Amino acid sequence: MRKLIEFPCAGETLFGTLDEAPGTTGLLIVSGGNEIRVGAHRGMALLAGRLAEAGHPVFRFDRRGVGDSSGENHGFESSPDDIAAAAAAFRQAAPTSPVSPRSAIATRPPPSPSSTPARGSTNWFSPTLG
Repeated sequence: MRKLIEFPCAGETLFGTLDEAPGTTGLLIVSGGNEIRVGAHRGMALLAGRLAEAGHPVFRFDRRGVGDSSGENHGFESSPDDIAAAAAAFRQAAPTSPVSPRSAIATRPPPSPSSTPARGSTNWFSPTLG
């Protein structure tokens, strides 16, 4: 089942979506850039649904100033408090699903053209955090 969850962060209200599942290992999806929790072409929503069908609860959220969340968007690199608040909300909503740094996926915003590394030198999408 998919649930909409709102939670506080630094005086603002953030919104997340929990795809419930019975598993004991949860997945917190952290989108980089200004991508909303649904993802481009519903990609993150589809991924979350498939992982939940496989038994893993998944939580994705909008950072401050992005999507449905209130506040000002100061970019992905200023979002540690948002990520911590999302992890706490996930733990509260799915208490049997521990969330650790190793059970998160982070997607980074694409590099600016002036900082693009040499081809093949950087994987901009990390399979795990930590």
